[in-house]
Amino acid sequence: HSWAGCRRSVELPLIGDWVKEFQDAVSTVISTGHRVLVYSGKEDYICNYFGGRQWTITTKWADMSEFQKAPFQQWIVNGSVAGQVKAYGPLTFLQIEAAGHMVPRDQPKNALDMLEHFLGNKPFNLN
Repeated sequence: HSWAGCRRSVELPLIGDWVKEFQDAVSTVISTGHRVLVYSGKEDYICNYFGGRQWTITTKWADMSEFQKAPFQQWIVNGSVAGQVKAYGPLTFLQIEAAGHMVPRDQPKNALDMLEHFLGNKPFNLN
């Protein structure tokens, strides 16, 4: 099979979901005791990491100020810097080096490490 872009007949009915505010939903998820991982490729011009960083630090939840104070730390995968992580309690934000909008395609080993650590509730390898 050859790759093809999204069909307009499929895309247009869903276009209203593209620019929706979801900070309140994330606040609710956190406040009900669930962990949240937000990640952005540092070369993603669609969902850039500056925006991801900004909305995660302004998301309202009980320990918001502690998350804001948490430093970014180097995230290490196989001995190399894979990105930077900011985490406190249930909220984790990752900036992923050398990745665009499709992190698993651009950095498959790092994406797998990210999922294994988050889903396994294991701390990220930091330096």
